[in-house]
Amino acid sequence: MMEKMLLLLLLLAVIAATIATAGFTLEDGIPHINTRPYFLPQDQVTVTTVEGQSTYLHCRIAQLGDKKVSWVRQRDLAVLTSGLLAFASDQRFQPLHQDRSENWTLHIRFTQRRDAGEYQCQVNSEPRITFIFTLQVKEARTTVAGSSSRYIRTGSDIMLSCNTSVPLRPPDLVYWYHNNLALKPGGRVRAFSDEASPLTSSLEVKSARVSDSGNYTCWPTTFQPASVMVHVIPEEKPAAMSHGLASSGPKLAPMSLASCAFLLHWLTGIRIQCQLSMTGLMLNVLKFLCGHIVLIYTAGTELSLTLR
Repeated sequence: MMEKMLLLLLLLAVIAATIATAGFTLEDGIPHINTRPYFLPQDQVTVTTVEGQSTYLHCRIAQLGDKKVSWVRQRDLAVLTSGLLAFASDQRFQPLHQDRSENWTLHIRFTQRRDAGEYQCQVNSEPRITFIFTLQVKEARTTVAGSSSRYIRTGSDIMLSCNTSVPLRPPDLVYWYHNNLALKPGGRVRAFSDEASPLTSSLEVKSARVSDSGNYTCWPTTFQPASVMVHVIPEEKPAAMSHGLASSGPKLAPMSLASCAFLLHWLTGIRIQCQLSMTGLMLNVLKFLCGHIVLIYTAGTELSLTLR
């Protein structure tokens, strides 16, 4: 009796070990020991990345045995990798696998927009089994809010903000540059991000000086940079650039808002709005100053019309 019990326990141990190593499937509701390769639950079937970054497609397979895993691009059925060998002429596609691991990874370096699409994780078993992954690639685009040129009076604050096409993710950082020199926060300079909006980074320069004029660039580490030109205008400059009319001739009383609007409408053929962009006047410098409106325009540059 004791020998039968020992044999039964030994048999149960063998069965348990076989199931643990080989797995089992249900066929017609009946458990069967599975010795063929099969796909484990995948962590991520649809992968979203940003162009220029590295992308990893992870395929988990159990009981591979002596079979091989291949990665195939769905759109043209090009075999990218087989086992640990890369077959693609594009060396950006590489296989990754650790010994005794169930994970077979396709690594795409410097991902491009054209890499988007479906990829097959294939096992050359009989019959062949395939699992399809979808790759989405978003444009790494950065834009600075507002127009490409800003005109600021001395003493005013420079406020700039840039947006990325997709949310920034650690370890992404955003750097601000002034005339190709990195800006260090402190003193009059403050760079910050809105925790509620991971797409936005802002720069503030308090009490603008003429020396603060120049090119400002927002450059997230994994995105394309975006720039804006800032011109800081001294308070005395409008009077100094009036070609002597204010100093040599009689001083004119400030015109009314209606008169300014009529004159500007006649000069430019545009409507006066609280914030209006002007183009089309090919003058070297045009500055118009009255009690209500300040207009600053340089040839070939889009400027703003702002009510005071």
